[in-house]
Amino acid sequence: MPSQGDDKLSSLKLRLRITRILSKLLILVMLILLGYILMPYFQQLNIMIPIINMPLVTLGSVTILAVVGILLYRILADTLLLLNPISKAIRVIFRKMTMDHVTLVKRAIYDILFLIALIITLTALLPVVSAFPVIGIYFATGLPLIALAVVILIFWDLGKILYSEVEQLAEILAEKLESINEE
Repeated sequence: MPSQGDDKLSSLKLRLRITRILSKLLILVMLILLGYILMPYFQQLNIMIPIINMPLVTLGSVTILAVVGILLYRILADTLLLLNPISKAIRVIFRKMTMDHVTLVKRAIYDILFLIALIITLTALLPVVSAFPVIGIYFATGLPLIALAVVILIFWDLGKILYSEVEQLAEILAEKLESINEE
């Protein structure tokens, strides 16, 4: 049984983790906005980097994309570590939740986090991809279509989760009504 000191320690760790997630999200948003503001100016300058023979806008876009990817990975890793405290809090709120319900809640949270990560990644990736000559247009057209297919699959999975929960609730309600009717 955890003592009060352990609860304070875990509460402190939880606050620290939430603070890290929020600070990384703020950095991520600022970095994406900075990319959207600076990239048109870099493109107008049309500066080529001689050693690697690459335009400055492409190098800047790839660098921003790499940093965004690293930040997204760290945000998702910290968020996934928060799932256990979140599911425990949900279990305390809904005492009758079985372990199946908790895993369904975790799966739904994973799906929602994946959707958020997909949207952020696609938002950051589209300007970079469209800047590439010749193939950029094809990628800029294809990536949203692929993302749409993934979003549809995720919503289908969320719908299955919701449907199974509603179905179980309806069965419980029918059993209670049947027991009331028999009395």
